[in-house]
Amino acid sequence: MPKRKLADGQIAEIAEAHKAGRSLESLAAEYGVQGSCIAKRLKRRGLFVRENRDAVRLRLTKHQISDGEIAARYQAGESTVALAAALGCSSGLVGRRLERGGVARRAGGTRYTVNGSAFDTVTQESAYWVGFMMADGDVHYPKAGNSPSLGATVQTADRAHLELFREFLSYTGKVYHGRGKSRLQVCSRDLVEALSKFGVLPRKSLTAKAIGLENDRHFWRGVVDGDGHVSAGRRGRPCRLICLAGSRNLLEQFADFVRAVAGGERPKLYPHSNIFQLYLYGDRASRVAEVLYDGCSVALARKLAQAEKMFGLRGRANGVRPRSV
Repeated sequence: MPKRKLADGQIAEIAEAHKAGRSLESLAAEYGVQGSCIAKRLKRRGLFVRENRDAVRLRLTKHQISDGEIAARYQAGESTVALAAALGCSSGLVGRRLERGGVARRAGGTRYTVNGSAFDTVTQESAYWVGFMMADGDVHYPKAGNSPSLGATVQTADRAHLELFREFLSYTGKVYHGRGKSRLQVCSRDLVEALSKFGVLPRKSLTAKAIGLENDRHFWRGVVDGDGHVSAGRRGRPCRLICLAGSRNLLEQFADFVRAVAGGERPKLYPHSNIFQLYLYGDRASRVAEVLYDGCSVALARKLAQAEKMFGLRGRANGVRPRSV
């Protein structure tokens, strides 16, 4: 697309409008150029003046543009850029007004919807997805002007699993694919705050700890699907194995769960770099796999297939046992 040039007369008009309170962003949209282009042209002529935020706020107050009206127009479908152009201010100021009013921002400026109460009631599916987010997800609290977000990334081969997550959340946005990875990211303060009540917090890799779901098999199936390994062996040599990696707190909770459902001694934890690992073998691995996966309504397809194979191998000798760390 060829660059559009501004005539000297247009530069003068822009300078006067900018001094009167119009933002560079709204002027750029009107004249079909970038804001940086306008700033450079004004600076060359010594005409550039900074945005007077106090004047903008005064103008919004003068025209009685309340936070409620801005929120209503945004929720009706207007973008922050369109609102900024209409009000003669920056989109950042519109964003701050929305944040002050507690309005959730749309991802990428597009109008998406999501069920913000998806985690409010503990069900088989909600417990599973809390576990999956605990292991393989992330949550973020960005700077003012944007809503908190949650996301999950998997290998492209498992992209159908993220579609199931998207359906669970009733999210109308897309799962994005690229470079061998698939990712779902959702902006929702309600969902992020609900997840925090179960222990899913930012930067949780080394500190993750379940709250209220530590005895829920559906939660642990989600954790294993996210950060675990399930194998019934290969080539006729059954080596039934469940391995889980994560924080010490989370794995200690899983060890207690395993002892409760499968009996025997409490599984040991093995340090691995700055996290820990836990291993289950043979009939004990089969028993735990059965508890986690038998009769479930949601699971990662490839791990469910391995777990179902393990059900039929109970009582057989385990093959070559992998060396412990």
